[in-house]
Amino acid sequence: MFHLFHGENIDASRKELQAWREKYVEREVIILSGKSNSFTDLVQAAESGSLFQKDKLVLAENFFASKKIEAKALLTWLKRLPTTTEIIFWEEKELSKTLLNLFPKTTDIALFRFEKSVFSFLESLRPGITSDLVANFDYCLQTAPAELVFSLLVRQLRYLIMVKDATASIDLSPWQLGKFRRQAEIFTLTQLLTLYRKLLQIDVKIKTGQTPFTLAEEIRLFLVKI
Repeated sequence: MFHLFHGENIDASRKELQAWREKYVEREVIILSGKSNSFTDLVQAAESGSLFQKDKLVLAENFFASKKIEAKALLTWLKRLPTTTEIIFWEEKELSKTLLNLFPKTTDIALFRFEKSVFSFLESLRPGITSDLVANFDYCLQTAPAELVFSLLVRQLRYLIMVKDATASIDLSPWQLGKFRRQAEIFTLTQLLTLYRKLLQIDVKIKTGQTPFTLAEEIRLFLVKI
């Protein structure tokens, strides 16, 4: 059977992927990456075998994100494979509906998204609304660990800096780019760089034990000073 795990909540999708690997602990598991492997490698991994070989599992990571692999050709090949072939496609970003419609109808598709509260918090990041920011952050912690929220906060600042810096190239869809541009207008580039450095300092302090505070407490202190 064919499976697709996609979406930006990679912690959740990785856990599901690990559960599948544990099911095949006594069988062969072949792991391929779209960054280093080719379409030919995937074909050989899926089609090779013998009558005496136990069932195997092929894990194909980020093949649809790879610029060197033609997605439609891959999906055309997939439809010719026996449905008994176990392949899991893992993508760290959400695939488009157009692409999803090209998958065989029997494909098991699972989308891993973050809770809406997390995105609402990240998009509300701006000066002058300290109490709202802290309240939104605390609400996020009801469904997501502080470590995850922190990593997304770092990513949010990085994207805002890239959008603010007209010379930086950023791989985002038009609607995502529009959202980041509107939010970036609230800050100067200097403000964004300062906030980003503060997050990096928090990361170092937490990892080296240089703070008496938990990560959640450090994030609250960070939000108060925006």
